[in-house]
This record gives sequence, structure tokens and C-alpha cells, in this order.
Amino acid sequence: MGNLALGLESLYKISFEQAVLAALMTINGSIESLPAGFDGHVFFAERHQLIYAAICALDRKNQPYDATMVFEEIKDNGTLELAGGEPYLLKLLAESPSSLYNIGAYADKLIDLAARRQALNALDTARSHLLSNPDTPAQEVIAGAVAGALESCADNADSEADVKELMRGFIHNIENPNPLKRGYHTGFEKLTNTLNGLRAGQLIVVGARPGLGKTTLAMNIADGVMADTGKQVLFFSMEMEKPELMERYMSSVTGVPLHNIRSGQLSDEQRSEIFRKSAVILQERKLTIDDQSKRAPHQIMLTARRAMRKAPVGLIVVDYLQLMTHPEYRENRFQEISAISRDLKAMAKDLGCPVLALAQLNREAAKPGVKPRIDHMGESGQIERDADVILLLHRDEIEKNDDAPPEHLPGETELIIAKHRNGPKGTIKLIFEASCSRYVEKEAYGAGGHNDF
Repeated sequence: MGNLALGLESLYKISFEQAVLAALMTINGSIESLPAGFDGHVFFAERHQLIYAAICALDRKNQPYDATMVFEEIKDNGTLELAGGEPYLLKLLAESPSSLYNIGAYADKLIDLAARRQALNALDTARSHLLSNPDTPAQEVIAGAVAGALESCADNADSEADVKELMRGFIHNIENPNPLKRGYHTGFEKLTNTLNGLRAGQLIVVGARPGLGKTTLAMNIADGVMADTGKQVLFFSMEMEKPELMERYMSSVTGVPLHNIRSGQLSDEQRSEIFRKSAVILQERKLTIDDQSKRAPHQIMLTARRAMRKAPVGLIVVDYLQLMTHPEYRENRFQEISAISRDLKAMAKDLGCPVLALAQLNREAAKPGVKPRIDHMGESGQIERDADVILLLHRDEIEKNDDAPPEHLPGETELIIAKHRNGPKGTIKLIFEASCSRYVEKEAYGAGGHNDF
């Protein structure tokens, strides 16, 4: 920390760090009360980072994280001396403040201090570049520094928004257009019947090449679960931002073309349909969208646990798997993806709800005449072992001409059930209506069989 070396002690609070660690090791289940954005980087002291990493590792293994267990975890990792040893753990507990239940306030302060350190380091790096790289345009260096400083703050910003918050913004944009024992129903009858619904504890993986509509399918399934159960859905989007997802969702449920919604070019009938469906969504749908990038499994777990204290969760969606990170395996991508897959499966079991994870397929799956396979997913071995269901999207774009099969429809897509741990595999025909960002079953296409409500 370059700036900290200059004596900026106000950018860290060792006593607050000690208080948080003492609370975690004293109060059972206290890790669930940590705010969004709290991670190991908020600790300035290296020994505190190691202790917190041990606490998180124990929590992921569903083991208690009291001082004794933390001591054993650190010892097994070979970092006992760096963490201060058993005497320091005992000191943390003995000298911690009496107000251990203020962990939330301490944690918020540490997040703010960490953001300040990161921002100052970004500016410090820019200063060095300005002095040592006179040929680099100053604008470019300064823009990079500002972006880095803003990113350090944005990482810790509140990235969750429930459907009421999103709807207010959505309606505002419509009115002020700017050009700029069966499991849960999936919204698709054949898919639901084949899978016997989505069940608690299941990890469902949807794989496809970019542009085939993985996110669209996930939103359609999420709406099906909400309509069927009345439970909330948590949608973790590491690629798209909340307003974009809200636009797609509203286009899907109303049938109003996405282009019209974004451009504000709406007929009176379209506006009426949007307002009608908006009222229904506010009453009947419970959707929370989190668009923070580079989420780690334990962060999603903490967010989900907080949400579950307010209302039951019917489905967790992760978009998408390869954009996630894992703090323990950042140097080895194969091990990182494998660990993420294992943690997502454990999350589904621990939280008692299905987890739907999207995955990108490699370029091999995009070659003409090639149908997607499970091994087209990068680092697919562990994913295949962990997933209860693997769905693959495949679409051959055939122009409507004399050579096209008469039964083929524009946007016709195969939803391939490539793995089904507890039932049959097969292929379901869907139609991708790109204009309004939704899939419908081929049999229902044109017959009013959309996911209406």
C-alpha cells in the first residue's frame, strides 16, 4: 500500500478488524450478518486476512468457526506463524470490545476504509505513470485512474434491487422515453414434465454459445418459478446490468418488442399492456437482481441467506459461471471453475432451493453442423459431476426458402437435456422470439401459449 507507507494511518482501524474477527469467532452464525461487499480485502493486517480466510473456509465446509476450529484450520494451512499463532487468537477474544453485536457497524467501516485505500492506490499509480511515461497521453492516464477509483467504491455499493425499486425506474423510463411433489414449474410444460419440475438441492446448468439466449431462458424459467410458487427469485447477473434485465423481463412478459421499450416508441395499446402487467408483477412477483461483477460463491451464499430471512427463495440464478471467482484458486483456472461448481451444488443443498447456473460453451460448439455437448463447457468434468441437470441450447438459423424443411420455424431452437440425474434425457423444441426476448414452446407458438398471467 504505497500511500499507507507515507503514514496515512487513518485509512485502517486495527481495533475494528479485531472486533469483527472476535465477533465472528464468538457469535454462532455471525458471518451471515456481514454486509454485501465484505471480503478478505477489507482487512489491512495480513494476519487478519489469514484468520478471516480460515473462518470462511470453515463456513463453506459447514463447520463451526470458533477460536479452536480457526486455530486448527490455520495450522493445517501452514500459516499459523503468519497469523500470530494461538496467543494472538486468544488476545483477540480477550481484548475485544464488549459490544460484539455491533459487528455490522464495524464491518461497514472496514468496507469504507478498504475502498479509500484502493482509490488512493489507483491515484498513486496514475501519479507514477504520469511521471515515468511522458509519451502516454495524460488524458488516458487520468481516465484510467478515475475509473480505478470509482471501481473501488462501486465494488462495495449496494448491488441489490427488488422488483419494486426496478419497477419505479422502469415506469419512469416508459413515461419519459430516452432514445438512448413435483418440483417448481419452469414456465415450459414439456421441460417441467420431463424434469418433474425444479427441486430443492438441484444444480441445473444451462450451456450455450454467446447470442443464443441463455439469459433469456433463465429469465423465462425464473418467471415460471415465481408464478408457480409465489416465492422470490434471486438473479445474480455478472454480465448485464439491472435496468437491461428489467427491460428484457418486461418485453418478455408483455410481448412488446424490446426495441420499442428501449426507444420509447410505444403505441397506446403497448403502454396499456405494460402498465397492466406491471401492476400484476408488483403484486405477484418477487424478484431481486444483483448485478455486481465477479461474485464468489460464498458472497452469493451470504446474500441468499440474508434474503431467506425475509422471505422463502424459490430459485437462485447465476449468470454466468465462468464470470465467477473463487478466492482460494485464482492462480489455477481449472481448479477455480471446479471449486465454483462444487460450491454452487453445496449451496443448492444447504439453502434448500434449486440453483440455475449459466455456462459459456467453447468455439467448437459454434462450428456448422456441430451440436453442443457437455464437454464443450470449459473445465466441464467437475461441472458434469456436480450438476443434476445439464441443458444445452442449439439453433441452426435456416432461412425460409424452398430448401428449408417445411416444419422449421424462424428462431427454432433445440433445448437438449444432456444430463438428467433422476430421469430421462431428450430434446424439447422451443421458438426464440428475439424481438421480445422470450422463448415459447413450439407447440404453443402462435396459439397464445405464452407465459401470460
